[in-house]
Order: sequence, then C-alpha cells, then structure tokens
Amino acid sequence: MRIVVVTTSFPRNDDDPSGHFVRSSSSALARKGHEVHVIAPGGSIFDLPSRSDDLLVHRAGGGSLFDWPGAIARAREQPFRLFSAAPFALGVRLRLRALGHVDHAIAHWIVPSAWPLLVDGPASLEVIAHGADVRALCSAPLLVRRAIITKLLDRGARFVFAAQSTRLLLQQALAPGLAARLEAASRIKPPPIDVPDVTTRARELRASLDLAPEARLVVVACRLIASKRVDLAIDTA
Repeated sequence: MRIVVVTTSFPRNDDDPSGHFVRSSSSALARKGHEVHVIAPGGSIFDLPSRSDDLLVHRAGGGSLFDWPGAIARAREQPFRLFSAAPFALGVRLRLRALGHVDHAIAHWIVPSAWPLLVDGPASLEVIAHGADVRALCSAPLLVRRAIITKLLDRGARFVFAAQSTRLLLQQALAPGLAARLEAASRIKPPPIDVPDVTTRARELRASLDLAPEARLVVVACRLIASKRVDLAIDTA
C-alpha cells in the first residue's frame, strides 16, 4: 500500500530523540513492503523529501513549536510559538496534495494530526494515541472533545492506544455511548521501538563503573521528569 504518516514529532537526525517510536513504527511498515511517506515538522515545504531508512520524509515547517521536547512543553515555555501551528497545518495540506493518492493514512496524535489535518482525507485513517495528546484532549471542554472524537469515528477512523490506561482515561472523559463507540473502534498495542546494538557501550559503561562481570546493570533511558516514574523503575529493578 501507499501509506502517509502525519506526525508532529520525528527525528531530524540520529542524535534527535523526538518521535523515535514514530520512526520505528513507520520503518516496520516499510519493511513489510509498503511505500511509506512521513510528513513531519521542520525544514520548509520547499525542501525535497529526504530518506530515513526506507522512508520518504517530507518536512512541513513549524519547527519552532514542535522541536524537542514537544509542542505542549514548548508552548508553555513560550506561548507565541503556537503561531507556528498555522504554517505547519498549511505545510501538511500542501504536502498531502502533492503526494496525491494514498491507500492509508496514519495520524500520530489525535490533535492536530488526526483532527483537523486528516479528518477529511479520502484514505482509511488510523489514529495512534499516545499519552500527552490524550491528556490534553481530556483537559479540553466536553463539547470540544466530544465533537473531535465523534467526527473521527463518523469518518471511520480506527484508534490504537499505547496502553489500556490511556484508552480508559479518554473513555472516562466521554459520554457512555461515545465511550463504547471508541472502545469498539480501538485496540491496545504498544509502539515498536528499535534499539541499536549497545553491547560496546554497555561494556564501556561497566568498565567506567568498575563493575564485576557478574554484577547486574540496569539502565533507565528517558526524559528525567517526575511523570516518567524513574523512581518506580529503580524500585522495581
């Protein structure tokens, strides 16, 4: 199939941690033989598509809002960055028009990728809901979140949640009937994550810590913020 992935987060280079799970899931589709195009923030709509693994990446602008560590954090830091949302939306529309026919569309994040950017598209739509976008939608007024979810379900969108708790959070923020429709049109699937071979780096780390060969080493890799529950990971280990 010819697939387009619209996302607000995608790595600009190998040192950029943004949207690594988006790249992993998109690359998994490409390895199955699909032609995968990714439309992501950054650069300019005049830039030629670039290759990342087996993907064609089309930049749509709006980088000042969607850079690391993400739109919500960057907007809170400097609210004027929200003005970059409009050029990005326009860039996505232009990129979609230039691509022409696609068989399937995948939106990473409910807002703005699924709604409003892909809600009126002709292709089948899959909405990948993570954590921050669900929490942001739940904090919106009831009429807003009801209208967005209803519009996407009426359009035939299928939802994928990274965790059962995330879907339950959104269901609890909706009327019972709409929550039941959402559950029927969704599934739970953790996102794929590609991890490179870290054997050499692990050996170097063990040596720098003067650990015995039999000593157990557990590494937590994430943003060091309270909501990531690093304390829980350490206690569990």
